[in-house]
Amino acid sequence: MHTGKILSVNLTNLSWNILPLEKCIYDKFIGGRGLSGHLLGTYLENNPLIFCNGPLTGSGYQTSARCAVMHINPKTGGLFRSDFGGRFASALKNEGYDGLMITGRAESCISLVIDNGVRFADVPRGYATVSPGADRNIKYCKIISDGFFTSHRGGTGTMMHRMNLTAIGIRPSGAPQAPDTSAYEDIERLINAAPSLTGRLGIGKFGTAALYDLTRARDILPNTFFNLPQPAANTNACALGETQSVSCGGCTIACRKMKNGLRVPEYDEFAMLLCMGVPFERIIETYNHCMKQGIDIITACHCIAQSGMDPEEFLYDIPEEFYNGSDRFAVKGVELPAIAPNGALGVALGYVTSPNGADWTTAMALTHEILRKPVPTDRQSAEGKAVINIAYENAKAASDSLPVCRYALFAVSLEEYAKTLNTTAAKLAECGSDIFMNEINIIRRLGFGIETDRLPQGALTPEQQTGFDAELKKYHRMRGLA
Repeated sequence: MHTGKILSVNLTNLSWNILPLEKCIYDKFIGGRGLSGHLLGTYLENNPLIFCNGPLTGSGYQTSARCAVMHINPKTGGLFRSDFGGRFASALKNEGYDGLMITGRAESCISLVIDNGVRFADVPRGYATVSPGADRNIKYCKIISDGFFTSHRGGTGTMMHRMNLTAIGIRPSGAPQAPDTSAYEDIERLINAAPSLTGRLGIGKFGTAALYDLTRARDILPNTFFNLPQPAANTNACALGETQSVSCGGCTIACRKMKNGLRVPEYDEFAMLLCMGVPFERIIETYNHCMKQGIDIITACHCIAQSGMDPEEFLYDIPEEFYNGSDRFAVKGVELPAIAPNGALGVALGYVTSPNGADWTTAMALTHEILRKPVPTDRQSAEGKAVINIAYENAKAASDSLPVCRYALFAVSLEEYAKTLNTTAAKLAECGSDIFMNEINIIRRLGFGIETDRLPQGALTPEQQTGFDAELKKYHRMRGLA
């Protein structure tokens, strides 16, 4: 499940070595996100770029073909963590490494090739490549894996470009081995029984854009904080028509969708582009242009709202004054994603407490406030959301460290995942808490104090703000931060 080895590469002198890790590190941080956070905290002064797989990588378990990535966000100077699909994680594990840590800067553009050792090439090659937008020093550019999967926000492409690292290539790994434990059957059964995942209107049918109708019906799309009209009711994922599925490692959810050889937008991007006024019939083409350039569409749409420009004109030729993004509707320098805080106060609380900045996936309050699972909560009230969010933050941190897809948490709990590691849900939750608090310690070291846990001015009504502030104080006390 673990190899016990981290590949450490220094681009400045084109050297590499292997860092062994003791079992106690894995016992506390598991792998994936947790292991990435441990390495970032340990080597923070070296400004590393870190990729980590986890104990379930290559196992064949549902949604486990994910690779964690973590580094300092070049746009904000804060923490960035995400994950992406494709073959990268299993290929790295197949080469004998639980993680890859890259530091330094090469004298000229090179590619890193991991294939029975390490070598450096002067031609682009690999699973993870820098996107073209990074060449212009746009600070919110992603990386592209397998020509299809991307990291989510955070400027990983910008980070690689600054290192003069064009691509990371790893020898292809074999097919994942099918697990033979009852835990796999439990996980598969829960996923296949979840309407939000594999139902006729779920993510497996329409991709993550299936969430759009739910947020539109509750009037919590980003048009509310941009003060723009709500998109038409018939502009939804279903209206895109027949699509084809692409999965990570044989996952049956297959949340990535294709239409006529082009990627279908995911939820945040779908909602943002529609709210900005991109014509529905051009949304796939516009989305794919941004994906090829590696541009974070959420940040770009905030810039469009600030500039007042035509959205397509902006996206096809981003003005230089917006290379740094926009801070008008941001938390810790990270722009709000496509769920309005004033209509889902648990999501709003998750925005301000996330070490990542504004990120609804850290606390996953959408699960109980919008999907109404496992029990519904009042999305118009902040009361009680501190304890719920902490539990979800811990569970999400643990599951990200296995790692498994965030959407699996719509159906699967830590109880099922604990069985895959012969441990308990309580132990995984404890690890999740350690992983989350380690990230809090990192952002404190980076200069983001408790006072940065705040929403943009005017995001809530005065009445909402009073209840929200009280719940935030409760959250800080429960986390031992105040």
